[in-house]
Amino acid sequence: MVEKFEYPRWLDELWANEQRLRRLAENMGDAGFAARGPHNSWAAAQCLEHLVLTIRHFLPLWDQAIAQAQPGPGTAYYAWWEKQFLAFMEPPYRIKAKTNQPFQPRAVWTREESLELYLAAHELVKERAERLKDLAIANLTIASPFAPWMKYNLAFSFDLLLAHERRHLWQAEQNLPQLSPAANLATQQP
Repeated sequence: MVEKFEYPRWLDELWANEQRLRRLAENMGDAGFAARGPHNSWAAAQCLEHLVLTIRHFLPLWDQAIAQAQPGPGTAYYAWWEKQFLAFMEPPYRIKAKTNQPFQPRAVWTREESLELYLAAHELVKERAERLKDLAIANLTIASPFAPWMKYNLAFSFDLLLAHERRHLWQAEQNLPQLSPAANLATQQP
């Protein structure tokens, strides 16, 4: 269970998400990438668009909080409920919920466009996360872009983003039933 923000661990998890996506894209043709999954669930392209939209909503919140931060140790321990929330977000999900309108995918991106936009958005996230290493982040909070009444630690939001990504990458992987059992196992590796 994640207890606190640690940049090296966080960066390793970000890279693992990127590798997981690359494996998924390799195992799925362009048509499969755009095809909805079982029970009309989102296609892989829609999952990625949702993740890019999420990052775009986090960026101004992060920038505002980082601008207010003072130099410091770059450490933030998470509250009990934050640790529980992170665990709850991990796949496989137990509750399926509708997303808010601003986060609903609308475009029809190709596999190549999806990868390019997702990885470009990740570069923006990495820039912000790297800045946390040298800031006093323990008491900085932001409002959730999904539910503005909910406030949580700035650093926690970076770990929450990664858990949210793993949730939707797992969802996209569920659209791969045509693969051999060995290929399915390869896509499930973190």
